[in-house]
Amino acid sequence: MIRRPPRSTLSSSSAASDVYKRQVKTACKNKRLLKLKRGVDLLISLPDGRVLGEDVQLDELGSEVLLVAGHTRSVVPKVELPEDFHFSQIGSGRLALWHKPGDKYFPGLAQAGCTLVMSALCEKEGAFHIQHEAQKAQIRWEHVDLCCAKWDYLEEKLPEIRVTCQAIADEIRAGGAVLLHCSAGRHRTGSVGYAALRELGYSAGQARELLLELRPKVMAAGGVSEKRLEIVEKLYTEQST
Repeated sequence: MIRRPPRSTLSSSSAASDVYKRQVKTACKNKRLLKLKRGVDLLISLPDGRVLGEDVQLDELGSEVLLVAGHTRSVVPKVELPEDFHFSQIGSGRLALWHKPGDKYFPGLAQAGCTLVMSALCEKEGAFHIQHEAQKAQIRWEHVDLCCAKWDYLEEKLPEIRVTCQAIADEIRAGGAVLLHCSAGRHRTGSVGYAALRELGYSAGQARELLLELRPKVMAAGGVSEKRLEIVEKLYTEQST
C-alpha cells in the first residue's frame, strides 16, 4: 500500500514526498491497484471508467481524487454513450462510424479510448465546434471538408478523401481508436468509411460487410448507395490498373 505523507511533509522538496512520488510512478508502470481510502492511496483508472481489477464506476466514487504519478486529478463521472455507438476492432486498432456527436458525449468518447475524431463536415455544419469539443476532451481532431455526398461532388473530392483515409488507416495501424462521422452518419460517413477500409487492405466485399457491422441499422436501411461506393472505389481500382 502506498501512503501519502502527512500534508506537513508533502512539499516538493521533502524526502517523504520524493519517496511517495517514486512509489506512485512504479505502481503506475506496473499497473498495480491500491484500494481507495479517501485520497490516501492510489487508483489506476481504465478508459471505460472502471478501476483496474474491480467492477467500480468512477461516478460511484463521488469527489474522491485519483493520484497518478504524484499529481492529483479530479474524478470524472463515467459518461454513457448511446446504444447506436460502438467501436469495432479493425486490425490493430478500432473504428466507429456515427452521426455528429453531441457535446455531452466527448468525455465518454475519451473514456472509451477514442484517439482521433475525423469530421466529414463543412464549416457551416459546426466542424470547428467539434474540433473545440474534441480538444477539450484531449482527443485529436482532423477534418475533411465535405459539404454533401452528391455524386459529382463526391468525385471531385476523391483526392481529399484519399488523404483522409490514409490518416484514418495510419491511426488504426498504430493501435488508435477512430470516430468517423458526418452529420447524420449516413452518406458521407459510409462513403469515407468504405474507402478507409479499402485503404486498410480489405477487399471490396469485405469492406461492404464491415460497413454493416460498424453502422448496422443505418447501412442496412440503405445508408450509403451503391453508386457512392462505386465512386470511391475508383481510388483503388484505378490504382491497381
